[in-house]
Amino acid sequence: MLTLSTPPKRILVIHVARFGDTLLTGVAIRALKQAYPDAEIDFLGHPKRYDIIRGLPELAHVGAISKKSAAFKGWCGKLFGRKPYDLAVIWGHDAAIHCYAERVATHLVVQQIKDEPTTNRYALPGTKYLKCPPIRRCRWLIGCSLSLSVA
Repeated sequence: MLTLSTPPKRILVIHVARFGDTLLTGVAIRALKQAYPDAEIDFLGHPKRYDIIRGLPELAHVGAISKKSAAFKGWCGKLFGRKPYDLAVIWGHDAAIHCYAERVATHLVVQQIKDEPTTNRYALPGTKYLKCPPIRRCRWLIGCSLSLSVA
């Protein structure tokens, strides 16, 4: 379990996946908001699917990200030594998106990168890598890594 010294003020949720998986992310976002009611939660998803999550009242901002665009995002904060997010929760196997999240977040909870060992060159001290079954991805990742109740 990832233990944060203070509740996160800004949380980034990234889920670059198919339509149904993106919809299921809503359950996890609600659990995050219940656990951290004062946190501002942003969502980045697949460019063709992120709009389906836009209507959730728990979200402050919704946008698109892909493995190609991830390589160009998040560098300004890194250059100035700031990370805009206290926590990033990421589903997916793409290393470029994981690297982006590490540039913008202090702590990460991520599904393990495909073909990468549990501890790897992408890991930060606050990073928790998890293997989880695809069907229960959202519920399992949030529930196990942050000890939140996800109904």
